[in-house]
Amino acid sequence: MLAPLSFAAPLLMAIPLAGMAVAALALWQIAESGGVMIGRAAALVGLALSVASVGAAVSRSAVKEELLSRQARAVALQWCELIGSGDLAGAFAMTTEGMRPASPPPPDSPFPTEPPPDPLTQFREHPVVAFLATHGGHATLRFDRDLEPSDGVVNPFRKEQLFVVEDAQHAGQSPITLTITMQRSR
Repeated sequence: MLAPLSFAAPLLMAIPLAGMAVAALALWQIAESGGVMIGRAAALVGLALSVASVGAAVSRSAVKEELLSRQARAVALQWCELIGSGDLAGAFAMTTEGMRPASPPPPDSPFPTEPPPDPLTQFREHPVVAFLATHGGHATLRFDRDLEPSDGVVNPFRKEQLFVVEDAQHAGQSPITLTITMQRSR
């Protein structure tokens, strides 16, 4: 009866696995008892519940991963389209730097003689952004594959994907690859 807890955390997958083992052992003992032991129906229900919980937890995880991948792909394509169409401010607003307020100078620092660098200007000057901005109108962006997390830690709100940018007007150039990381806020 505890098998559905496997939805709560991956470690709790041990509960339905143990339930399958206990149910199989109970069915074997009931079969070997020659009709003395009862409870075959309860053991079958326990086995069915355990198998269903394992299957549902595994498929839920796969579906959740696919949904996150599709969402990340759509956001990455939208981001690249904004850059290609010249809306660099809109593309910048989609980045983590674009969502952060400007940080104040440290309290003990002297008054700066020149203004701090503009994050939007730095964004415009980034080589990938500059390439997409100049080639975006005639370049094609193609999703290649999902990547394993670069830090090795699986995060249900973070997705890293590889995209290939091919420029039809510059057919002799090899395509460039982009690694885009999407971090969902919730």
